[in-house]
Amino acid sequence: MTIALELCDRINVYGMVAPDFCREPQHQSVPYHYYEPRGPDECAMYISHERGRRGSHHRFITEKRVFASWARTFDMHFYQPDWTPPPLPANRTLQGGATGAPLLPQKT
Repeated sequence: MTIALELCDRINVYGMVAPDFCREPQHQSVPYHYYEPRGPDECAMYISHERGRRGSHHRFITEKRVFASWARTFDMHFYQPDWTPPPLPANRTLQGGATGAPLLPQKT
């Protein structure tokens, strides 16, 4: 992916669910492997690997968060399922805190 980010003007990613997919109460339960319809659930596998402490684990959810972060900077789009990363929260420090008024230097 890092090579694609350097070489491509636009990147289309297919088949990657959003990082918060498994937290959604109505997420569709699908098998982790399409060829094992009675095998482990996709979300069960993601969470198991994410929380694993021993051995090598593919941090699926962390990977999805990284891709979402890149998509905020680069021309990256997600399809099947279609999703767009949410925007980053506004930096309220530069906007004047809770009031939203700009911060101006004070004369002393």
